Amino acid sequence: MEIILQLQEENSDDIKNVTLEISPLKPEKQVTTPDQQKENTNHRTIQVIDIPAYRKAAEIRASFEILGEIKRLYTKGAGFYQIAYITYKSQDSLTYFETNWGYHVGKDMVRVLPLSFNQDDHTLRKQYLSNYLD
Repeated sequence: MEIILQLQEENSDDIKNVTLEISPLKPEKQVTTPDQQKENTNHRTIQVIDIPAYRKAAEIRASFEILGEIKRLYTKGAGFYQIAYITYKSQDSLTYFETNWGYHVGKDMVRVLPLSFNQDDHTLRKQYLSNYLD
């Protein structure tokens, strides 16, 4: 918001315009759409597949918490296996998975796919790892 003042000096007929900028005391709240929020969490989330069904969420959390603080862990069943989605508080926790495609939960080897990867990267990892594990 701007306010324009017109000032006239005492012994002169000249009028000067002075512009004042007014800013709010509190910064404006940044509004994010659900799509933006999802995009923000995708850069901090990994998908873990091929977890044996007998593994408990606490075991999965304990294994992956070594890499960083976990904000959210969600698991769902997939036959004899389960899938986990792990969201870390910091994106730095995912740097390990840029070059490492697998991880251990106890003695079990699991596959890891960062959600920030594009579809081609996911397909490549799934194809390569399925050949490797067979």
